Amino acid sequence: MRSSVWRIDGTGANAIEGKVVWAPSKSLWNSMMYAVALGLGPVFFSWSAFVLFVVMSYVTLLLGHSLGMHRRLIHRAFECNKSFERFLVWLGVLVGMSGPYGILRIHDERDWAQREPFCHDFFAHRRGLLTDAFWQLHCRFQFDRPPRFTVEPEFAQDLWYQLMERTWRVQQFALAVMFYLMGGISWVIWGVAVRVAVSVTSHWIVTYFAHNPGPGRWLVKGAAVQASNLPGWSLLTHGECWHNNHHAFPESANMGIEPGQLDPGYQVLLLLKRCGLVTKIGLPRAESRREDLISQAKVQESPTGHRVRVTNTDDVVRGRVVYSPANSLWLTGMALAAVIGGALTFSWTAVAVYVGITATVLLLGHSLGSHRKLIHNSYQCPKWLEYFLVYCGVQVGLAGPLGLLRQHELRDFAQRQEDCHPYLRHGASFWRDGWWQLHCALKLDNPPTLVLEPRIDNDRFYAFLERTWRLQQLVPAVALFELGGWGFVFWGVCARVTTGVVGHWLIGHFAHNNGRSHYEITNAAVQGRNIPFTSLLTMGESWHNNHHAFPGSARLGLFAGEWDPGWWLLMALKKCGLVWGVVLPAALPPRAELHAVDVAGDAALTRMRTANGHHNRPRTTLAQVAKLCNSSGPCVLEGPAATLSSAVFRRITGHQATFNENPALGRLSAAIGNLQLRGLPALCVTVARRNRAWRAVAIAISPLAVAFENLRESFEMA
Repeated sequence: MRSSVWRIDGTGANAIEGKVVWAPSKSLWNSMMYAVALGLGPVFFSWSAFVLFVVMSYVTLLLGHSLGMHRRLIHRAFECNKSFERFLVWLGVLVGMSGPYGILRIHDERDWAQREPFCHDFFAHRRGLLTDAFWQLHCRFQFDRPPRFTVEPEFAQDLWYQLMERTWRVQQFALAVMFYLMGGISWVIWGVAVRVAVSVTSHWIVTYFAHNPGPGRWLVKGAAVQASNLPGWSLLTHGECWHNNHHAFPESANMGIEPGQLDPGYQVLLLLKRCGLVTKIGLPRAESRREDLISQAKVQESPTGHRVRVTNTDDVVRGRVVYSPANSLWLTGMALAAVIGGALTFSWTAVAVYVGITATVLLLGHSLGSHRKLIHNSYQCPKWLEYFLVYCGVQVGLAGPLGLLRQHELRDFAQRQEDCHPYLRHGASFWRDGWWQLHCALKLDNPPTLVLEPRIDNDRFYAFLERTWRLQQLVPAVALFELGGWGFVFWGVCARVTTGVVGHWLIGHFAHNNGRSHYEITNAAVQGRNIPFTSLLTMGESWHNNHHAFPGSARLGLFAGEWDPGWWLLMALKKCGLVWGVVLPAALPPRAELHAVDVAGDAALTRMRTANGHHNRPRTTLAQVAKLCNSSGPCVLEGPAATLSSAVFRRITGHQATFNENPALGRLSAAIGNLQLRGLPALCVTVARRNRAWRAVAIAISPLAVAFENLRESFEMA
C-alpha cells in the first residue's frame, strides 16, 4: 500500500479554465445501452434475466469497480497477487464505464481539480441535476491548460491492462455471446445492456450527491469541493457512499470508518484476507498526520446542516470593517429622497400606499419568501409561488436573493461559534453598529466557503434577480408614478426601502442584545432575543430567540402571546393547497447544545418533542360555551399570562373565579367540573360568573370567541 498515489502533475495547469465538449464515443455508447435497455428490456423481461441482472450488477460493482478499480488500481489500498488483481480489474471493466487507464485518468483529474482552491463546475457537480447528467454521461472536459497525467510503470507496461484499455467495450460483446448461449436474448439484454445502463447511471448519481452539501465529519482545507456521506446507501454502493470519509482518508480500504457505517466492500476484503488472497489492508492515517484535514466536530454547525464551510473557527473572527460605497450610496439616496421628496409630496393616500406596500413586501417577501423559504426551506410550495415570494423579498431593498442568503448564512454560522467578529454579532455600540451594518461591509482575512445547493445556485431567475435587484425598484416606481405621481414614488419606493433596510438593522441589533429568552445555545458567541412588542411590525421575525433555537421551523412565535403574522398567512396558504411540508420544531432533530432557561421554554420543549394532545381535542361548540356561561359553581382559570398580566386577569375574573398563573401551559385554560376550555371561550365562561351584566357580555361575544378558537385550533393542527 502507498500512503498517497499522485499521477497528476498540476504545474502550470488550471482547474477552472476550459470548456465542456461533447464526447461522441462516450455519448453513443451510453445512448445505445439506454436505448436497448428501455426499448427491449420490458419486451424481453424474464425473472431469470432479472436475477442475472441483479447478480452481475452487484458482483461487477462490488468486486470489480469498488475493490478492483477503486481501492486497488487507483488507491493501492490493499495488496494481492497479480492474477487476482487482474481478475478484479477485469470485473471492473465489465461495469461498462471505461478501461483501466481511462478510469484512472477520470478519477485522478477530478480528484486533483476538487482539491484545488477553485475548479470548474464539471468537476464540482455544482450544476443542476439534468445539466450535470448530460455533462457526465455524454461529455468530457477540455482543459485550456491541462495537468500532466502519468500512469506508474507497474500498470502502464502491463500487457493485460493495455489489452483491457483497447477492448473494454468489446468485453461486453464477449459476455453477451456467453449469456446468449446460456439464456437467450433476454439474458443478453438484461445481463449486458440494462446492467451497463443502470451501473453507469447509478455511478453518476452517487457521485453527484456525494459532492453536494450533506452530512460529513471532515473538511479538507483549501479544497474547492467538500464531499458528503450518503447514509442509507451503503448496501447499494458497496460502501462507496461514505465519500466524505474517503476524501479525508483516500488511502484507507475501509470507507465506513465511523460506528454504524456499513462498508460491504471492506467486509469482503476482510474475508479475502482470511482466505489468503489479500494482504496489507490500508486504514486511515492519524488525523495529526494530515495538515490539510479538520474535523467538523470542532466546528459547531446549524442543526439543519450549514452551507458555510471553514477551515478554522478563527475564520469568522479575524477581519476588518470597511466602507461599502454601493451600500452606503444606495441607502443614503433612498433616505434623502424619502425625507425631502416625501415631505414635499405628502398626502394621506401616499402614506397609505407606503404602509400597504411595506407590510406586503415584509410579510410575503422578506419573512415568507426570503427567510422561511429561500434560506431555511421550512415549507414547500409551487415554484411560481416561491419565485413570487422571493421577488417580493427583493422589493424590500436589502440585497439580491443570493446576497441576502450569503449574509444570513455567514452571520448565523458565526454566531453559533464560541467567538466571532463584533460585526457578525451586532457587538458594537448602537451608533457604531448602525454605521457598520448600513454603510460598511466586513472583509474577513480568510473568508469561509459558502456552498449553495443546486436548487438555488443553478437557478437562472435568482441569478437574474441578484444582478438586477436594485433595478427591480423601477418596476413598482413606474406603476406608482402612473397611479399617483411622484408622491406615490417617494412614499411607495424610497420611504419603503429606507424603512425596510433601517428596520431590518434595528431588529437585528436589539434581537442580539436586549430582550427575553426561552432558550440558550451552549458556547454560542451570541444569543438571540425575543422583542415582544414588534411582532406585528416584523411579521413574526422578532421572535429571534425562538428562531435561534429552532432555525428550521416555519413557525417563529411558539408561545402564548407570541403573534406571528407570517405563520398565520402560511397556514392560510396551506388551507388553500398552495403550501405543504411545513416544518415545525417537533420535526427537527434534537440539539445537545440547546437548553431551556425558563419554565415556559422547558414545558414547550417537552410538548414539541411529544405528540401534541390538542391534535385530538374535540372542537369547542357554541352550545357548550353558552351552557357553561349560564352554569354556576367553582371555576379555575390558569395560563401563562402572556398578553395580560396576572393582576389584570384576576381583576377580570373577580372573586367568583380563581386565576392561577402557570407559565408551563401554552394557552389559557378553564376547568369547570370535568370540562376544560381553552383560549377566549375559557375567558368568556370565567367572566360570566361575575354577575348578570358580565354574563350577558360573555354570551354576546361567545360566537366570535368560539369561531376564533376553532380557527386557531385548525392552524395549530396544520
